[in-house]
Amino acid sequence: MRIIAKNNLTGSLTEFYYENGLSDFLKYITEGDNIIGDKIYFSDNGKYKGDEVFCSVALAWTTGYSEKIFSFVNNIRTSDGGTHEAGFKKGISRAFSEFFERNKIKEEATAEDLREGIVAIVYLKVPNPEFEGQT
Repeated sequence: MRIIAKNNLTGSLTEFYYENGLSDFLKYITEGDNIIGDKIYFSDNGKYKGDEVFCSVALAWTTGYSEKIFSFVNNIRTSDGGTHEAGFKKGISRAFSEFFERNKIKEEATAEDLREGIVAIVYLKVPNPEFEGQT
């Protein structure tokens, strides 16, 4: 994975290249963090409304308190989130709820509690994306 960031004020470019894609990117952004458990990586191709789509996710939990989610669509950083990030957050909550139910865990946890300390990268590749802030 190659990401090139441009500073619009100075015109300077910074290139980030990750031989192993999101797994290397996650390793870079969690450097110095205390990771809890294993880092998780997955990706899949599928169809949405007849179009080919690709999704890749890398995530880990840290001992920190803040949630850090980096989301991208077609190599464009979606810093305001979007439906893909909202879906990711909902999916994390649903996965924990189902795990708690299946294992008869009576713990009360909010969605925010479950995402506390999470560091995640959500990447989508879709044809003809429409961004809310797009004119």
